[in-house]
Amino acid sequence: MSTSSRRRGIAWTVVFSAVGVGLHVLGTAVGSGLLGSTLAAVVWAAVLGHRQSAMSPFKDPPAPVAPVLELVALGPVPPEPDRRVLEESDSCVICGRPLTNADSSKARVGTQCIQVHGPRFKMVENLAWVRWSTELVAARAEQAQRQAEADAAHSRAVATHAQQYERWQEELASPEAAECRAGRDAVKARYGLAPWATPLAYAMTALLV
Repeated sequence: MSTSSRRRGIAWTVVFSAVGVGLHVLGTAVGSGLLGSTLAAVVWAAVLGHRQSAMSPFKDPPAPVAPVLELVALGPVPPEPDRRVLEESDSCVICGRPLTNADSSKARVGTQCIQVHGPRFKMVENLAWVRWSTELVAARAEQAQRQAEADAAHSRAVATHAQQYERWQEELASPEAAECRAGRDAVKARYGLAPWATPLAYAMTALLV
């Protein structure tokens, strides 16, 4: 930073601080502390906005965005049912009489025979679970296929990003990019510490007034 740029920065800092402090004191005198703080805040916002606007033409080219691998979720699968369930019978396994009671159907024994011989429960494989497991296998196969496609697409995107990143690095090393950085440095030097010293001056004034 040259001496003249440093002097301009100091001068702008003093000017912005003095204007903001003057408006703060004036607003406090004719109105209230809130009015004075509001006027000072408007000056500070104007300083920041004008500085940002002055730096906008000197932005570096945006860096290419790195690709993100997509993780394919498992497709919709219903909740897992019980793998084994009680087998129900329409007739008593002991005497062969028809069973009309739901509890007797699960016990597979009639109300009279159960008092003598006890229940005859039998666990069998649940057909609903068999169908569910088939759906699960199909859903996982589809998920694996879609994940393979996503992995291939991500690999292509990574190769493309590497080329874009290399071109971006070349742009940053170009004379045009160097001119942009010089322009930003000149704007920073022009404003000096004004964006940060100005609110500090306001705060000190608010404590003293």
